[in-house]
Amino acid sequence: MSKTIELYNLLKDKLGEEATRVLIDTFDAVTEKAKAEAATKADLQILKTELEAKFDTKLPEVKADILKWTFLFWIGQLAAITALFKFFGSH
Repeated sequence: MSKTIELYNLLKDKLGEEATRVLIDTFDAVTEKAKAEAATKADLQILKTELEAKFDTKLPEVKADILKWTFLFWIGQLAAITALFKFFGSH
């Protein structure tokens, strides 16, 4: 016996036939909507491919930015150390 028929038989005496039918139809509609909106393996594969492509194009930009900021940081540190040596060297 299917679960829908089993549920119908359990609820019809307590809720009545019409209310039970409405409730089961509502469950069926929600289930169908959830199935229609669920991502498939193909959907996930497409998303993965798109994300990898974006990652591959952004990675060189990020590496260049990191290198630039690292260089600027070291220049700043060198300037600060030079200023400290000059300040303490003159006293």
